[in-house]
Amino acid sequence: MEVLNGIAKKIHITQQKEGSTTTCEINGKPVELHVFSKAVINEGDEIAVAGKFSRGVFKARAYKNTTNGASGKRWVFILLGLGLMLSPILVGLPMLFIGWRNMTAYNLVKNS
Repeated sequence: MEVLNGIAKKIHITQQKEGSTTTCEINGKPVELHVFSKAVINEGDEIAVAGKFSRGVFKARAYKNTTNGASGKRWVFILLGLGLMLSPILVGLPMLFIGWRNMTAYNLVKNS
């Protein structure tokens, strides 16, 4: 998991039932951010995102906007809760892992 810091440019936010998808550039690198609620990011804001690069795009799991104080993350507690309930039948183990990664990403940007 990496943290990418910089100025957000070329922002495009799409609202969906399950959250929002934000695409932008940070330091000239393409970023794709999926969070539970609509991301509060404006052109020129200084932000930090946590995630990893995949096929040339930084797939962010969490963000923190240092310009306006906003932050967000993917589903964490729902995945962790479902994962704990379903872990005895092995279906919950991937949910636990994904929920843990989302929480780790959020903690990285929250403390940056």
